Amino acid sequence: METVLEKLDKKITQMSQNYLNLQEQNKILQNEIMTIKAQNENQKIKIEQLEEELMKKEIEAEEIVKKVEEILGQ
Repeated sequence: METVLEKLDKKITQMSQNYLNLQEQNKILQNEIMTIKAQNENQKIKIEQLEEELMKKEIEAEEIVKKVEEILGQ
């Protein structure tokens, strides 16, 4: 039969192991968050570049429409 101290020792050992496991899981999650934040920043930059490119293409399209209208207006 286990004594109270032996039971308490087992519980403390379990709690300690759980704590260490949770710390490790926390580190893993923090690394995942950092990775996702970096990916998010890269995607944000790419979106900004694509938006800028889209604006340039829209300006080019407007200029082409103006030229076509000028030609047709002659």
